[in-house]
Amino acid sequence: MQRQVALSESSALLSGALPKPPECRTAGGASGRCDFKPLPPGRPLCASCGSEHGFIDAPHACQNADRIGHAHDLDQTIAADIGRNVDRNITRSRQLKTLLAIVETGSFARAANRVALTPSAVSQQIQALENEVGVSLFNRENRPPTLTAAGQQMVEAAAELVRAAENAIDAISGRRIVGKFVIGSVRTSAIGLLPQAVSRVVANHPGLKIRLLVGNSENLVQDVYAGRLDAAIIAENSLSSRDLDWSPFIREPLFLIAPPGTPVVDVRQALSAFPFVRFRSNVPLARLIETELGRMNLPLNDIAEMDTISAVTACVENGLGVSIVPRIAAIERGVDLVMLPFGDPPVFRQIGLLQRPKGPRAGLIAELHEQLAQVSGEYGVPRPLS
Repeated sequence: MQRQVALSESSALLSGALPKPPECRTAGGASGRCDFKPLPPGRPLCASCGSEHGFIDAPHACQNADRIGHAHDLDQTIAADIGRNVDRNITRSRQLKTLLAIVETGSFARAANRVALTPSAVSQQIQALENEVGVSLFNRENRPPTLTAAGQQMVEAAAELVRAAENAIDAISGRRIVGKFVIGSVRTSAIGLLPQAVSRVVANHPGLKIRLLVGNSENLVQDVYAGRLDAAIIAENSLSSRDLDWSPFIREPLFLIAPPGTPVVDVRQALSAFPFVRFRSNVPLARLIETELGRMNLPLNDIAEMDTISAVTACVENGLGVSIVPRIAAIERGVDLVMLPFGDPPVFRQIGLLQRPKGPRAGLIAELHEQLAQVSGEYGVPRPLS
């Protein structure tokens, strides 16, 4: 219980939140009750009169300022208080970066080289951080020290806070884009386009560090919403949150594929005559294919069920039967498969980028979208103008 309380308090400290200030104790209004609003968080008292309730909401004027001989020094007091808060936040930011350096390098000594400090200074920063949050972040009985459960929680929070701060500074200052750009993607045949697009983005921003993660659509949506991911590549009907923006970068047709040299000229004839390799997975593409097959109402002779498009394509390449895949999956392996447009009218699937509206990496995500559309060729979809 003490650990949970301490971690809650540490979250408030790291986010810059301060305890709720006391409300006005003086009924100074004409109505016999206090007409002043509670002091905003962190608002200093007037250094001249010491009033606890002396500032109205705007323009923060001291109620005693019109008295003879009262020197109202609100501006100077606020400036000094802001300076102290800035110093504290800078110190916390350095402590969090040092904590992350220890985790990434595996030792206090190597972290010292990373952050350009002495090992003793690194230890002092971590001890100061532990004193502030009230829990031990490292088990120092182990060599090298290992993270405690509370330390692991702190590392996860620190990574998000440091990355968010770097992103915000980049966006506000317009400086050279650096820091981390974290991208998620579903397991899709279009994922092969991502390295090409990312390499172009990195070429434009040499100081940018890219991290790519693969997961299912539901988790990716949650991670983008929570800010753990800057953007995610997901299919059109994977979106389940109205608070996020999704825009397609590719709209490509589906094809029936058959082994090289197979004498087929009609999709319906091929599906009826040859064994069928079925793509069986709980993803939008599989549901799209099944919907069209159901509409065609053909008797299919299933020979295999595969849960990845690459496995489906490999089965067809080796002569097991025919199947339905997106265009990019049919051509990327370099095998001369027989290909016929699937569906009447032809069926298309869309893949796009998911992001938070007006997020700090919006400009970078727009650039990534542009590059993804370009490497998608004739089926690339430009980003809509905002």
